[in-house]
Amino acid sequence: MGDGIFATTSSGSVKVIVENSQIMVIANNGIDAGQNSRVAVNRSLISAAGGSAGQSVGNGTGGAGSSLSFDNCELVYGNNGVTAISGSTAFVSHSTIAYNNGTAYNATAPGIVNAYAIGQAVASNGTNRVHDNGGGTGSPTYITEN
Repeated sequence: MGDGIFATTSSGSVKVIVENSQIMVIANNGIDAGQNSRVAVNRSLISAAGGSAGQSVGNGTGGAGSSLSFDNCELVYGNNGVTAISGSTAFVSHSTIAYNNGTAYNATAPGIVNAYAIGQAVASNGTNRVHDNGGGTGSPTYITEN
């Protein structure tokens, strides 16, 4: 079995929008933003028991990475909530990350997971609801929403 949605291209860029959807997979990632992809997910439920609800992979070679964003989503019952690796970036706002076995925000350097905040960019002002993740919250980079 593969990922719920896998976006990648070897040249140029691929842009994907997922809206008002439910993605439930057993083995891998719910949404995998591969090399040179830009993926936006809005008002959706992602449950991926074997991997991350969302994973931004990049290409790991210093070139154009990937970008994955979640807004008003439920990222639940997986291994990790949101993962960013190999120079990629993930953005999460107004979403619930809960009941995952691993970490809510799983950034593996040089990947970055950004979590939006209102006012000062600190965890206490975050727009996401993060709870009951077996590996804890993780270490996102908090940024201020416009």
